[in-house]
Amino acid sequence: MRPSNQKTFSILVLLRNKGKIEHERTVFLRITVNSKSVEISLDIKVDINAWNTKRRCPIGNSHSARQIQSEIDDAKSQIQEIYKSLKYSKVFFDAETIKNIYLGNPETNKLENSLL
Repeated sequence: MRPSNQKTFSILVLLRNKGKIEHERTVFLRITVNSKSVEISLDIKVDINAWNTKRRCPIGNSHSARQIQSEIDDAKSQIQEIYKSLKYSKVFFDAETIKNIYLGNPETNKLENSLL
């Protein structure tokens, strides 16, 4: 059994139809902490024909596919670092807190500065 203060955490890459172009989708990250989730748009547009839905990543080894994957990996890495900092600081946080710190929202600046 998991201790009550232990948090579950995951990041999922997904596509959403936010544009006007029929085959173009926007890349989002879904952050989940203790079964509560939020989504963050990475403002990356991809053609659905160049996306592997099972692996949740771009298809191929072209420069654009590598660049998109690199941007996704960078965002996931930053979010994981925020999670680790919050977890080890032993302050209360949820998925929304992680999202706000990642996006640089002003209300989280004090919390973020105290973690660094």
